[in-house]
Amino acid sequence: MRGLARIDSINAPSALRIHSADVNSDVVFGYGNNASFTESMRIKGGGALAIGMTSPAVGVKLHVNGGDIALTAGSIQMDNTRALYAKNSASASELVLIPRWSDNVTYLNFGSGGLNVRNNSSVSRLTISDAGLATFNGGVRALNGLPGGGSTPGFAFTTQTDSCLFLDSNGTVQLG
Repeated sequence: MRGLARIDSINAPSALRIHSADVNSDVVFGYGNNASFTESMRIKGGGALAIGMTSPAVGVKLHVNGGDIALTAGSIQMDNTRALYAKNSASASELVLIPRWSDNVTYLNFGSGGLNVRNNSSVSRLTISDAGLATFNGGVRALNGLPGGGSTPGFAFTTQTDSCLFLDSNGTVQLG
């Protein structure tokens, strides 16, 4: 083997090491020969992994270009106060979701176009505009205990302890 990359073993046969000479050198995987080598994956000397590209973005530990990332078992876990970002139509990163902030509340941020909640048939069921106007497609129901301990379906405006206004499915309005 020539160059800066090395393959050796440590405490043979318990470990195989594939490594570069220093933190500034990379280990590259791909196919083909020297004249027509196609890179598939690169592990940077500092530990970042790039799949489908030659270099991950600065500060990114895993950067995948092209294709999906599939998780067939297990879960994706994030530390408290970590966040999920997505690129908007102008390719700028925007905060989308904070699963649990330091106050143990989940935050969902949406762009200037609002938020659209759809079902599996791509039918919009809830739309919230950037100004905060909520539009429900299919109606709104409050169940179990509204008003006065009842279970009549309807829509209730409430304080933390009492119903202030209740509209049942027949259009009857109850106050207090």
